[in-house]
Amino acid sequence: MTDKVSNLLQVITQGSGVITTLTLSLVWIVYSIIPQYLLLHYTWIGRGTTLRYACQVGFYISSLCAFCAIILLWLVYPKTVSSFPSQNIYGNLD
Repeated sequence: MTDKVSNLLQVITQGSGVITTLTLSLVWIVYSIIPQYLLLHYTWIGRGTTLRYACQVGFYISSLCAFCAIILLWLVYPKTVSSFPSQNIYGNLD
């Protein structure tokens, strides 16, 4: 099990960055679906205990998505910024 986790971590951090970028997009898709689901839940099912439970679950899912998005941003952007040669951005500093 730990071998699979280490392989997955290696692919995410040392891969092409496409997997992490697509995963980040999927996380934000899930995050943006939550309010629409709650509106449909209120429209079709109505108020009450089920809506309260759905709001609590939506809160936890949105918090988890935000946390995952921050972690994925830390994995994606330092790699893409550091992959550019510094001479092309800043010119020759000598």
